[in-house]
This record gives sequence, C-alpha cells and structure tokens, in this order.
Amino acid sequence: MELKIDNDQIKALVAEGVLAQLDKDGRDTVIKQAIEFLLTPPPSDRYAYGTKPKAPLTEAYERAVNLSAQDIVRDLVREDTAFQAAIHDSVTDVLAKAMEDSYSFKEVVTSALARALVDLHYDKEN
Repeated sequence: MELKIDNDQIKALVAEGVLAQLDKDGRDTVIKQAIEFLLTPPPSDRYAYGTKPKAPLTEAYERAVNLSAQDIVRDLVREDTAFQAAIHDSVTDVLAKAMEDSYSFKEVVTSALARALVDLHYDKEN
C-alpha cells in the first residue's frame, strides 16, 4: 500500500501544529516576523552586481504581473491573425536588415542554421 500526502497539506498541518503550540505573544511574534520577511529585501550581497534586491512580496507580485501579461499577449497573438501578420512582417524586416548590414550577424546565423541542419540530419539517421 502506497501512502500519498499532498505537500501543501503537510505544510498546512505543520503550520497549524506549530501555531497551536504557541501562546498569543508567540503567534504575534511569528506573524510579525513573517510579514517583515515578506516586505524586507534580502542583503544586497546575494545579488549580481548592479541589481537591487527586492522583497519576496515584491518579487511575487512582479512575477504574477509578468505571467498575466504573457497570458494576455499569448491570447492576443493566437486569436488575431492581423497581429500575427504584423509580428511576422516586423521580424522578417529586422532579420533582413540585420543580414544586409552585419557580416558577423550573418555569419553567426548561417553557422547556427548549418549546425542545426546537420544535427537534425544526424538525428534522423540514428
């Protein structure tokens, strides 16, 4: 017999058990420290040079906004063929301009395409 317990259920039970063992002052302290943690950026030595650390709550909010924006744009692109065509034309124009103006870009793209085609051909044979 295999016993499966959801990770979120375990966390909820542990949190409930810990809080049940604390008196009112202890619970207030734990809650206060949790809120401070959510609102306080970590030390700046944990981040790359030049980046400003963000509080966990700020990072979570920004991640949620970014994911929502991605969903909106994905739906817009999937549903609007005129928008798809405009994106296609813009990308085509940018690539054509880059290929005309930049030998090194042309070289990078052509060698990457050549490697991909060789790999694809090799994969099909094996």
